[in-house]
Parts: sequence; structure tokens; C-alpha cells
Amino acid sequence: MGSVASKWNKTLVLLRNKELSQNVPSTKWYSKSTLKAMLERYKMVYVKPNTGTGGSGVMRVEKSGGHYKYQLKTTARTFKSFDSLASFIDKKKKNRSYIIQRGVNLLQYNGRSFDLRVMVQKNPKGKWETTGVIGRLGHPKKIITNVCKGGSSKPVELLLGKNVNNLSQCKQRLRSLGTRTARQLNSAYKNLKEIGLDVGVDRYLKEWVIEVNTRPAIYGFKSLKDKSIYQKILRYQKIYQRR
Repeated sequence: MGSVASKWNKTLVLLRNKELSQNVPSTKWYSKSTLKAMLERYKMVYVKPNTGTGGSGVMRVEKSGGHYKYQLKTTARTFKSFDSLASFIDKKKKNRSYIIQRGVNLLQYNGRSFDLRVMVQKNPKGKWETTGVIGRLGHPKKIITNVCKGGSSKPVELLLGKNVNNLSQCKQRLRSLGTRTARQLNSAYKNLKEIGLDVGVDRYLKEWVIEVNTRPAIYGFKSLKDKSIYQKILRYQKIYQRR
């Protein structure tokens, strides 16, 4: 169904759209000098493999005073100098291509960070439609929210309820962000039939497109009390899989 592996290539396509580019965190190819510059500017960044799924290999790096904090999975370390941090990351990278993305300080629920998975599919008429939005509550000891890595699926109403005044308006913005992102990617990748957006919301309630998955896992939606959402996603998949 037209999957696209490179995070960098997908980011470039989104940045071509002036409106959407406002929702894309600053992203650069990894280099030592770029890491230093982005840490100076943003204080917290994510270092990610350019290809790969499920949050594998994702590192969080922070500059805090004169120290640098690093975390991968549940392993956290502190470095007293940037050079020692960079040398450590180079060993972890193992010559794979990595990107650096501005970190988003996500909203939290009961002290745990969460983001949102926005499922967007081509409906039976061939038009892009946001078919589901679900929350992903991160494991308390990990930096990623992926359900396959210990996160848990939660209704978006539960996670956003305490943070936003108008929940229906927020959900409408998410649905719109989903369809606009899908159309933009589809302009470059003609075989796309579905995408899953990982959307982070910061404390100012701005939505950020952290990542776009072109082979999105859907089992999280199965846990929702409203089974019609999961059933609709499956129904749409069956239609375009037959075509």
C-alpha cells in the first residue's frame, strides 16, 4: 500500500506545504555539529534512525546546565562534556543514517507523557478520511509511547480531557491535520492508502507531527470501548487491499 521507509524523505514532502510545515518539528540530518547547535537552541532533541519502526533506536538527548542527559530505552546516562556524549552516540549509531528532531515537551497524564495516533485512510470513494484518533500513554521509565514498547492505548478523551477546554474542537483540528498530511504525502507517493500520524501536543496545545507511519499498526484501536472505530478501519483496509 505504498509504504515509505525514510523519515527524512517524508519530512521533506511535508515541509513543501507552507501551512503543514508549521506543525513539523525542526529536523536535520545527524552530525556532531548539528547535534550541538540543536541542543543549544532547543535544549532537548530526539536522535532517530532514518528508517525503522516501533521506536527502535530512538535516543533522547538534553542539555541541562553544563551537563548532557542521554536516554535509550530505560538506560539513562549523564555526560559532563559534549564531546563525550557525541562519542557515545557515535558508537550507538553504528554507521546507520540518523536524523535529529527538535524535542517536544508532551502533555502528561498522571505524570506520564502521551501522544496521539491519528489514523487516516482512503475511504470507499477514494477520499482521505480520518477514521480514528487514540491516545498512547508512555511507559513511565521510557522516552517513547509506542504500545509495542510498553506504552498503553487510552481514549483521547481521557488523556486530553484535563488539558483542553474544548475537546471537540481539538479533535476536529486533529482530524483536519490528518487529512491534510495524507493529501500532502499522497502528492509525492501515489500508492498511499493509509497513514498513521504520531502527533504530540505541547503545553501551549500546539499539535506537532512527530512521525508519519505508512504501515501503521492498528491494534491499539481494538482496545477502545467503541468497537465501531476499529471495525471501520478494518473495513476500509479490506476495500483497498482488494483493489
